Amino acid sequence: MSARVTGKPRGVGRCGYGQRTTIALTARTGFPFFAQAAAQAMEDAAVLAGCLADRPEDPSAALRRYKDIRRPRATRVQLMSRGRAEGNHLPDGPAQQARDASFASADPFAQSGWIYGHDAELSVREALAAD
Repeated sequence: MSARVTGKPRGVGRCGYGQRTTIALTARTGFPFFAQAAAQAMEDAAVLAGCLADRPEDPSAALRRYKDIRRPRATRVQLMSRGRAEGNHLPDGPAQQARDASFASADPFAQSGWIYGHDAELSVREALAAD
């Protein structure tokens, strides 16, 4: 598989073909910010397991549900990570100083709580309850 490091995140495009799907929506290019590669893969596994457990007789439907549950979050994580690529590598100067000041005055855990506090199994239960 080849992918450009710049451009559209792969999670935004098509990830399934009939009964085949990309098992991890995170199996695409991404930047190493927020330490999310392994965490996203574990979330993918938890959601996939929940979807397959709910529809063992219809794996295609389970894979569609998996994609529907995971795509918005995986895309959001990837876009946010890509957005940090420029800001994290500013040359010394006013923009870099302003960035550093914003880091010093903000609580990074409060801003990123949606990443680290996510419950992938709960996302499956909520999707099943909504059906």
